[in-house]
Amino acid sequence: DAAWLEEEDMCGACFSMFPRRDMPCMSCEHRFCRDCWRAHLGTKVAEGPGCVWGTTCLGADCPRLVSDAGWQECACRGDLGKYMSFVVRAFVDNNDTLVACPNPKNCAKIVVLEDPSQPDVICSCGYAFCALCGGPPHQPASCRQFKQWRAATTDSEEAASLRLMMGRFKRCP
Repeated sequence: DAAWLEEEDMCGACFSMFPRRDMPCMSCEHRFCRDCWRAHLGTKVAEGPGCVWGTTCLGADCPRLVSDAGWQECACRGDLGKYMSFVVRAFVDNNDTLVACPNPKNCAKIVVLEDPSQPDVICSCGYAFCALCGGPPHQPASCRQFKQWRAATTDSEEAASLRLMMGRFKRCP
């Protein structure tokens, strides 16, 4: 009813009066002004990826989660973008056949792991990596074997470098 939407109601957070049409509510029917919702959702996004699973209604002790539709209606554009990135990341992290590309040049692509027995993959950005550990491709060695080999070679390279420096340079008197 249009007349009902034009009636004013008090925001339960800032205690200001607003027409109901300007007071979004979630499925629990708690109404708050857009500014209070925007601030609440902005705070949750700033807390990190947990906002995907843990953002509840602004109402005191209300356990209802804010739906994607609630985020889309109430969050500012920047916070909504961050929230959607967290949603995608949560989906990828909870799916054994999807892997986010770990390219240090900030590739945001998702790689489909078609055969888990072949974890070495190449992203469409050209970056090759192991889908299991995120390191460089290393088949047929397991991730554990690769990490042990890398630790052993890094230690020996550092030792060789130290011996070279000690042979070429002398301590100051």
